Amino acid sequence: MKFLEDLRDKHKGEEIWVSGSGASVDDFPDDFFKDKICIAVNWVFFVFLDTGDGIKKFAPPRVLYSVHSHRGAADWIAKHSPDFLKNCFFISHPLVPYRRGYTCWQDFNDDPYWIRNSADPRYIRGSGADFEKMAKCIMEKRNDCEYFSRGTSLHWAIEVAIVL
Repeated sequence: MKFLEDLRDKHKGEEIWVSGSGASVDDFPDDFFKDKICIAVNWVFFVFLDTGDGIKKFAPPRVLYSVHSHRGAADWIAKHSPDFLKNCFFISHPLVPYRRGYTCWQDFNDDPYWIRNSADPRYIRGSGADFEKMAKCIMEKRNDCEYFSRGTSLHWAIEVAIVL
C-alpha cells in the first residue's frame, strides 16, 4: 500500500488548486486548469477525464489528483479509467464496515494512495481549531498527525494539498 506521506513535498512551492463539486466550476473558462495542479473531490475528476462519452470536458490540468471517501466514484474509476487510480487518494476510514474479514476498500490494487484517517470520533467532525491544529502538524512534518474531515471530503483534499 502507498500512503499520502510517500508524496510529501512533491509539489513544494507550487500552487495547488482544490476543486469541490459545486456548480461554480462552470464559471471558469474550459482551459483554466490546463497548466495547474488540481485536486478534485469525489466526482469532480469526471469533468476533466476524456472517457469517450461525448460529454464536453474541461482541458485536463497539468496534474490531476482526486480524493475519495465514497466507494462509488472509486469503483467507476477502476472500471472506466484504471490508469487514473495512481492519482487517487482514498480515505482509509476506521468506521468503514468490514465484510468477510476485509474492508470494502481492500479489493483495489496498489495504484491509489491512502489517507490514514483518525480513529478518534472527534476527528470526524472536529472544530475549526482542531483542523488548524492538524494542518499545522502536517506543515511541521510531524509523524503523529491524524487527518480528519470535519464532515466533508474537501477538508481531506486541503490536507492532501498541504502534504504535497
